[in-house]
Amino acid sequence: IKILQKQKEETLSLNKKIRNYFKFAPGAQASEWERFKNEGVAGIRFQELITGDISDLNTLDEFNKKAGLESESLSNQIWSLWLFKTANKGDVIFGSRGTRTSIGVGVLTGDYYYDEKDPSGFCHKRQVKWLTDKVYQYKSRSYLKYATLFSPNVFSPTHIWDFIISEYIRLFPELK
Repeated sequence: IKILQKQKEETLSLNKKIRNYFKFAPGAQASEWERFKNEGVAGIRFQELITGDISDLNTLDEFNKKAGLESESLSNQIWSLWLFKTANKGDVIFGSRGTRTSIGVGVLTGDYYYDEKDPSGFCHKRQVKWLTDKVYQYKSRSYLKYATLFSPNVFSPTHIWDFIISEYIRLFPELK
């Protein structure tokens, strides 16, 4: 434990330098895509999950308690929103429509913030530099027998990000 405690700061620093890749759903069937793209943001709404601003929460346990759940809860909504809040600036996000279509690629440029005045309820937000809004439609099982590109979650890790990027470059060489 003493060795791990000594390495904690260095480990946290290194983790912040690692680029991660996430799938982001801009509303049901990408209903908010144009607005988010134009505003340079990504936003999440969970109508049945009332948490308010989570900026000051430091652990998943605190978040679960604020949401009225058991501290050990593994709710998909909590997990998606927690990943969204804690993702690093510089992480890449793929805007999605469904589980087989990427509608854009962006880079997170700002920290999590809560926008209580968002008229459509997408109050949990991050600033994003959207790099492209070109669409890539995945053909089922065309890569290592993956049926889909993305999970159905609102915000989740994307494990085959390298394939998605290579497909964007193959189809749109100007993006290289």
